[in-house]
Amino acid sequence: MRKGYSFYVNNKLRLFRLSKNMNFAKFNHVHKTGVKQIDDEHEHLIDMINELILSFNHDNEISTAQEILSRLENYANYHFENEEKYLKKVNYKHFEEHKEDHNNFRIKIKDLKKRHSNGDQGIAHKILNFLGDWIHNCQLADNLSQN
Repeated sequence: MRKGYSFYVNNKLRLFRLSKNMNFAKFNHVHKTGVKQIDDEHEHLIDMINELILSFNHDNEISTAQEILSRLENYANYHFENEEKYLKKVNYKHFEEHKEDHNNFRIKIKDLKKRHSNGDQGIAHKILNFLGDWIHNCQLADNLSQN
């Protein structure tokens, strides 16, 4: 990463140093729900975060941000549909709140896309902060174990 760039770090999105200049997000046990399809899709989100982090090392974060935003829109559509079907099936007691979180995610991605098209040069950092917050605040794994 460029010198002086800092990435949002919290206790659920753990970063590890791959080399002197590169940090990557790592999917770990606190993200796991125990449902393979959902866990695989959550891991795919972590992969997108890592692509964006890597783009800072290659000075192409703006073009990568555009691609990631489009993929996040698609991700939201298929992942949230799969997750919501599963949560209904198991009578997840926090379903309505979780569905509202999904709707807020979609709204935020649309806002970030608009900012990107308006030329926001800090958009990649904003995406990383949003996704870091999203993962940090997601309580699905914890709540499913208590459901």
